[in-house]
Amino acid sequence: MRAKIVLCAALVFLLTLASCQQTPENEIIIEKDIDRMVSAAMEAEDTNDALPHTLAEKLNVPSSLKETFASQNGKTEFMIDASIILPPSDSVPIIRVRKHLFTQKEADLMMGLFLGDDPLYTIPNSMTKEQIEEKLIDYYGMRDGSIPINVDGEDRSSVERLNEIIASYEKALLAATDTPVLVLASKKLETPKDDTTNSVQRIEGVTRQDDTDVYFSITNSYPLPNIVRAVYVKAKTVEGTTVNDSAPYYELSDQQSPKVPTSFTLTEDDALSASDRALETLGIKDMVCSRVSFVVMPDSASGWMWPGTTFRSENAEDFKWAYKIQYTRSYGGVPITITKDDGTGVADEEQYVEPWEYERLELIVDETGVISFLYKSPYEVVESVTGNAKLLSFQDIQSVLSTMLPANYAWMDESGDIVSAVVNISEIQFGLARITEPNTRDQGLLVPVWDFWGSVSITNDKGDVHLFTKYDALLTINAIDGSTINRSLGY
Repeated sequence: MRAKIVLCAALVFLLTLASCQQTPENEIIIEKDIDRMVSAAMEAEDTNDALPHTLAEKLNVPSSLKETFASQNGKTEFMIDASIILPPSDSVPIIRVRKHLFTQKEADLMMGLFLGDDPLYTIPNSMTKEQIEEKLIDYYGMRDGSIPINVDGEDRSSVERLNEIIASYEKALLAATDTPVLVLASKKLETPKDDTTNSVQRIEGVTRQDDTDVYFSITNSYPLPNIVRAVYVKAKTVEGTTVNDSAPYYELSDQQSPKVPTSFTLTEDDALSASDRALETLGIKDMVCSRVSFVVMPDSASGWMWPGTTFRSENAEDFKWAYKIQYTRSYGGVPITITKDDGTGVADEEQYVEPWEYERLELIVDETGVISFLYKSPYEVVESVTGNAKLLSFQDIQSVLSTMLPANYAWMDESGDIVSAVVNISEIQFGLARITEPNTRDQGLLVPVWDFWGSVSITNDKGDVHLFTKYDALLTINAIDGSTINRSLGY
């Protein structure tokens, strides 16, 4: 745990440096102007049949890009050795979208698919005797030294806090019942009694299917907080609650070449078919699969784990295996590119809007079917602004890259704690991204962008090398006007 805390502190320090960076005097920034950008995209193009038609031909895009350059003082090296990914389309649209709130009809479809005729109960306010006794077994083990102490609070190894928790559970055990008191939950989207703002609609509850805990919820919360989310989880957890809005499944660290146990016989095609059927039943359209990956659930699914925990497949042979299937919207054959940012960042001097999460849709499927469904911040189409946006050539984008990549990482040059750094770009991808329109909380444009994927490693003054940024989109450039897009802020 101490190592994790030290690592977290180091990352916080480095992020602080990044947020305090100064803008280089010679930095060339293309100002963001949505109206001007849309006007540029709408400029008529010559439709002569003799002109090239594929995106690669239209934009003069090579199959790969390889170059190396350094920052002004030479401390940071930028190494680009990247394949270039283009969708099989000859034109690119701009789509205006807005926030979509789940309707009762959509809620009924979800409950029909995932719950069937099963009742939905409010989340129990108290634990059963069996649940408390299971907790006490772990805490007694911590007290006698057979299990490392891991409790809530500032000091996770506090013996005093452990004794307080044991005393509270022992007191609760005296009044606990063998079975929880079940109260039927409403299956109608309505404002909870404890909400004083009248800005939230919710369905939430638990049940059991196949002797397994089930959690289900739909939340429409707008404008504050700006959250729209639907969650279904079927997993054997001690308390029947969700972990990070999803089933407690974790990624494999050797995803490209995993050792799959012979007991797991579900094929990727069958899992994808089950997932696609679920979306068809729910009436969710314009989605394409963006990624399929193995995920595993450890034997003790209720235990707290460090965010981003991964397992090697050879160490997960006895775990529960499944597939995670992620979807993204696609228009005109051009999909939205999904990155690790969720669009909920807030600028120091906010100029635009309350954070609006990016749309995210993912399902987890095992041999029994869909066991997890997460749909966050769905969009609805307002209009197609254009079906054939005019775009900058790749050479123009490359020029922006050579200027803005060093500008984005100028803070590393200025840091006295960093001796050297390497920014590696290994993949360049063309797709759509949502940018929020000024002065709105719920409307934006899907615009064509170039994402530059890679990683950043730094060497500190002690000679230690750290992978500061794992594989992610390090820079996003608007393909229409060359302005950069902050994925965290959503514009």
